[in-house]
Amino acid sequence: MKKNIFLILAVCISSQQFYAQQNDSQAALYNIGTGAIIGGIGSIINKKKEDKLHKVLLKGLTQGALGGYAIFESKRIVRQYGNSGNYGQLWAAKAVHFAGASIIENAASNRNFWERWHINIGFARTELDLKRNKKFSVKIMPFALYGFVDAMFEADFSLKYTLRTGTPIFLANGRTLYEEGIGHLSGAAFANAIIVERTVPDFHNLLAHEYIHTFQYEGLSGINTFLNKSLDKWFANEKTYKSIVKKYVYLDLQAPAWSLLYGLFPYNTNPFEEEARYYGGF
Repeated sequence: MKKNIFLILAVCISSQQFYAQQNDSQAALYNIGTGAIIGGIGSIINKKKEDKLHKVLLKGLTQGALGGYAIFESKRIVRQYGNSGNYGQLWAAKAVHFAGASIIENAASNRNFWERWHINIGFARTELDLKRNKKFSVKIMPFALYGFVDAMFEADFSLKYTLRTGTPIFLANGRTLYEEGIGHLSGAAFANAIIVERTVPDFHNLLAHEYIHTFQYEGLSGINTFLNKSLDKWFANEKTYKSIVKKYVYLDLQAPAWSLLYGLFPYNTNPFEEEARYYGGF
């Protein structure tokens, strides 16, 4: 357990070295580097006894880097939406992003890059596993569910914008969003849910900004694979875990990991905010 925690923190700390994003080249390096690190470390943790370490590591690094590049391209599509207001581009960005996130997860799980694909809609994770008999499944993500419920208490759920964007959107009235030490906010992201003010002038740019925050949360999902072996070992004799939890729940630990990292920096110089501003233009 201590080893896994150390490795998770190593990924988080190392990835920050790529975060000074002033242009697309630096942005690409950050996303590719983060994907490679997560894929490489996860592949070692999930290595089978008969696998050779150097081959597993190389596979994890290269597949993770490929997934990271896809995530970078998805964020560039979000930037296009911020300029055009074409909601179809957000759906395209979401598809490309989750293709990249799936490749990173497969790399970190020591799988082939094509074996399992997923896409998250709100707090539901849909999976397509091409190597299992039951290929399609839907799982609940507890932290994303918490974010969804939390957002419901802050603003009004908008079915129209949710369908347009593929992400739960909540609309706030006037100056209702505040954060201690920051003051008034025009938008906020709660895991995979977004709140925006109804009357903000640059609505599309603000939405693009918050959309990037949801991608930041989703993009770290590969770290969840670090605990797969440990969880299976701890609950090996628990029937409830095998029959219910493992089948219908996906523990999205990337949410507290992202929150922990975000809290390490002040708002005005926060690298996550800088990235969201870079792609969102807001």
